[in-house]
Amino acid sequence: MAEEIYKKLQKGWRVLVVWHKLSSPESLQECVEKLKGAISDTGHISIENANRLEYSNFGASTFDAILSGIHPEDSSEHSDTLLENFLRVLKPGGLILIGKSDDSALLSKLKLNGFIDVKAEGFGIESRKPKFEVGASVPLSFGKSIEEAKNIWKLEASDAMEEDLINADDLLDEDDLKKPDPSSLRVCGTTGQRKACKDCSCGLAEELEVEKQVEKGKGGEEKKSSCGNCYLGDAFRCASCPYRGLPPFKPGEKILLSSDLLNPDV
Repeated sequence: MAEEIYKKLQKGWRVLVVWHKLSSPESLQECVEKLKGAISDTGHISIENANRLEYSNFGASTFDAILSGIHPEDSSEHSDTLLENFLRVLKPGGLILIGKSDDSALLSKLKLNGFIDVKAEGFGIESRKPKFEVGASVPLSFGKSIEEAKNIWKLEASDAMEEDLINADDLLDEDDLKKPDPSSLRVCGTTGQRKACKDCSCGLAEELEVEKQVEKGKGGEEKKSSCGNCYLGDAFRCASCPYRGLPPFKPGEKILLSSDLLNPDV
């Protein structure tokens, strides 16, 4: 067993020596005698076979350190079950020292089974149990009681004073108060402007044509009908009639639309 293992042990420790496959009991006894010198008479050494540890009467958090397969003649195999038992009988913060093993994945297995500070050493592997017991729980404190937390969301009457409220009208500027030009409300879905596209089918072309004719009417220009039936109403008007949508009128009567009819419905 390498000398550095002795240096990691302290006087008065309770140490568990786990053996796997030894060629002779004398070699194990030799290791025990050397360990006694490291932990002194105030310490305690227990010996157990790896296959029997699961059935032993060792209580939880019994040992300060576990030495497994540390004798050169010992061939060690560490299953998940064995590592779980190591974790159970070790004290919080306890040390585990494993001799050289043929298991190349042992470093990862130790981490997966809950050990920390896992590292390779000259003699094998060193690791520790976390400084808390398996299954331990600690209440969380957020600095405030439940009642204090509830009071954070309480509103006093003074918190909602009228002078603290924002007038919605103050959020609007002059541009927001301007009414939009009705002529700008209807645009072509293709051009994105108030200009009909070549193959207009949404009715914007006819609407623009009516507006054009209305503007001509306002200027005093007299509209002439090509069929002579425009004054009778939409039922007698052709598809391209500039009077479509307008009410019937007397022949020769000047047609003007009021401003109400030009405003969009809301």
